[in-house]
Amino acid sequence: SPLTFLMCYPLRLVGGAAYPLVLNIFSALMGAVTVGLLARSVAILPHDRTREQRTRGHSEDTVLHIPLAWVPPVFAAGLVGLQLTFWEHATAMTGEMIQMLVFAYCIRCLLEYRLDLQDAWLFKMAFVYGIGITNNWALIGFAPLFLVSLMWIRGFSFFDSGFLIRMAVCGLAGLSLYLVM
Repeated sequence: SPLTFLMCYPLRLVGGAAYPLVLNIFSALMGAVTVGLLARSVAILPHDRTREQRTRGHSEDTVLHIPLAWVPPVFAAGLVGLQLTFWEHATAMTGEMIQMLVFAYCIRCLLEYRLDLQDAWLFKMAFVYGIGITNNWALIGFAPLFLVSLMWIRGFSFFDSGFLIRMAVCGLAGLSLYLVM
C-alpha cells in the first residue's frame, strides 16, 4: 500500500506512545473529509425535473433548488457517518479511510465535471484513481463502471484522441506510485 505508506510516513516523527493516537486522529480526519465529500456529491446529484419546474426554473442545471435541499446531503452524511463499520475504521487507523477517501473523491470529480464540464476534474480523477489502484486493487473492478459513467456524461466527445491520451497520462502518473515501494 504505497499511498498508505506515504501518507503515514510523516506521522512517524511523533514516535513513542503518541504514535497510535496520532494515527487514529489522522484516520478520523480522513473520515470527516470523506463524509464531507459524500455530502457534496449528494448535493450535486441530478434530480428529475418536471415540465413545470423547467418552465419556472431560472437555471438549466439539474441541482435541487428548494428550501429543503440540505436534507439529502445531511441524511447521507449521517447515514454513512453513523454506520458502525465506518465509525470503526474512522477511529482506528486501518487504511480503509484512505481507500474510502480516494473513492469518494473520484465520484465527486465525476459529478463536478457534470456540472461545469471542465476537463480538469476528469484529469484529477484519473490521477487520483491511478493512485488509488496502487493502494487498493478493488478499484480495478470499478474501472469499467467509471468508464461507462464517463462515456455517459461526455457522450461522443469521450472518444477524442487528445482527451484519451491526457486521461491515460494522468492515470499512468498516478500509477507511478508503484515505484515508491
